[in-house]
This record gives sequence, structure tokens and C-alpha cells, in this order.
Amino acid sequence: MDELIADVARCLRGEVPELWDDPDLARMTSEARAALAVDNARRYTHARATALTLQRSLLPRR
Repeated sequence: MDELIADVARCLRGEVPELWDDPDLARMTSEARAALAVDNARRYTHARATALTLQRSLLPRR
């Protein structure tokens, strides 16, 4: 996973590895993981809301 994140960062930076040092790569890796976590939370929240709406629509009317 770390290698994949680093490869994505390399593509975004234009394949100029001499501009990166270890702290840069560590920071980019942390930022990419944080962004992935935020995106996963957003997707989970949307999927949960959709599931709750569907479940409520299937309940009998009172």
C-alpha cells in the first residue's frame, strides 16, 4: 500500500524523484492515508443513510 501511495505521489509530482526526500514521502503517505480515510467515512455515511431510508420505506405504515 505504501508503495502504491508513493507511486501516485510520483505521478502527481511529474516523476521528478530528486525533489522528494524521506520526510516529504512520509508526509505525502500520511496525507494520502488521511484522505482515503475521509473518503471512506463519507462513502460509509452515504451508504448507511441510503440503507436506513430503504429500511424505513419497507416498514408498515401506521
